Amino acid sequence: MITRACKKGDPLTPSEIAVLERLAAGRGYKEIAQDLGVRPSTVSIYITTAKRKLGARTHHHFGYLIARAGIEPKVGYRAADVARFPKVSKTPAAGEAR
Repeated sequence: MITRACKKGDPLTPSEIAVLERLAAGRGYKEIAQDLGVRPSTVSIYITTAKRKLGARTHHHFGYLIARAGIEPKVGYRAADVARFPKVSKTPAAGEAR
């Protein structure tokens, strides 16, 4: 399915797919680079090349094409990521409507 999503049959490389899986999971360039043992600039090159291969016109279109190509997030949230999420109170604050 990934090959069909690419323009002119130029398939994504395994490295590009690995980067896109992590990007889809919400990872930043530095985190992706650490995971894969490459430089952040290399991650940027993989993303730029994947955008060209998929024919993405904008960042939003790129996200759509990634999902359509069947690339799913393969990296879950880490405990450090969850700790940064804001706490949600179940009871309304004083003076707020329920």
